[in-house]
Amino acid sequence: MRILKSLTIVASLALAAFGTAKADETLVVGATAIPHAEILEFVKPILAKEGLDLDIRVFTDYIQPNAQLVSGELDANYYQYRPFLNDYNKQRGTELVPIVPVHIEPFVAYSTKIDAVDKLEDGATVAIPNDPVNGGRGLLLPGADFTGRPAADHQGCHREPEEPEDRRIGIRAASARTG
Repeated sequence: MRILKSLTIVASLALAAFGTAKADETLVVGATAIPHAEILEFVKPILAKEGLDLDIRVFTDYIQPNAQLVSGELDANYYQYRPFLNDYNKQRGTELVPIVPVHIEPFVAYSTKIDAVDKLEDGATVAIPNDPVNGGRGLLLPGADFTGRPAADHQGCHREPEEPEDRRIGIRAASARTG
């Protein structure tokens, strides 16, 4: 059901953004590979039937899709959620706006050494994304809240891991490069 909803949103995005598009018009959209570019590939034939050719540009980082949208190299992008976009605009003085909401990707933890968060030993280092928005999401992984505060105390997910109050006793949240 979530995939169907995502596909509907993407198709709506394309048609809403270019509802006045002429037949045989091309829409250049930037997206991260998985799942966003895959979803766009799925809706591409549907949009083609409406006379809209979808040119999908795949990115491996999270900055270039916005930078290229600002520079006019892209007509739209599909990969980010609102807090990330707001942070991008604030940091770069841009005024990009969302057309439709984008689903939020699941955020999970992986390890080759432990099989449960409660098995983290004192002094363990946990890598989280280095951008402030997703870093905040990493700090709030279900069952692994590294903030040491009750969930009701959280003021959203936009926090830096370097803040002293964002450390559970004995666990160190280390920033890892994203994109």
